[in-house]
Amino acid sequence: MKTSMCTDPNEKWTPMSVERMSLFAQGDNGGGGNVILFAALIAVVLLVVFIWKSFKPKRTPDGMAAPQEKPRPTSRMKQTMTAEEVASKRFQPVKLGEGYDGLEVNSFLDRIVREFQRLQDENERLHLKKANPLSEPVTITEPILTAKQVVLHDFPPNKLRGGYSPDEVDDFLDQVVIGLRQWTSENEELRAELAGNISPA
Repeated sequence: MKTSMCTDPNEKWTPMSVERMSLFAQGDNGGGGNVILFAALIAVVLLVVFIWKSFKPKRTPDGMAAPQEKPRPTSRMKQTMTAEEVASKRFQPVKLGEGYDGLEVNSFLDRIVREFQRLQDENERLHLKKANPLSEPVTITEPILTAKQVVLHDFPPNKLRGGYSPDEVDDFLDQVVIGLRQWTSENEELRAELAGNISPA
């Protein structure tokens, strides 16, 4: 099949129909239609690769994913532990005569809960004072329990009652220490910012 392309300059040129162009691409072009399809396929593949690389996380030279930019810390970052979390903690009981005495552990946890409540209340008052410097001075109370006291605390051996797993209790107290230190540190920073406006208890 021959296509009628306009070669005479005096002859009026008319565009080929879509049907004739398709026949031209498939027929007399010696496989040109396949070349066009192949080129289009390559273009699509390159586009997909480009988009994938755009969204792929960047890597460091050692092959690890590059750390994402962290949000700038604010003075009220989420704390690792709260009084409510300590109050709701339950431990697995162990056999009679084994583990930490349950009554002793629960009594100690009650003191920890009160200290978290004190720190949280103090933190709230410090933030309110920071937001409104003309408000009443913040009164600072003495700690009920410090992180150091939690670290040094020893539970008596359990003899007469069923107790709690020492490993489970110790692991939880490690988290308590981190939480107490975090709350204490933030409150100290806030007190330093408000240095002239705080009256000691």
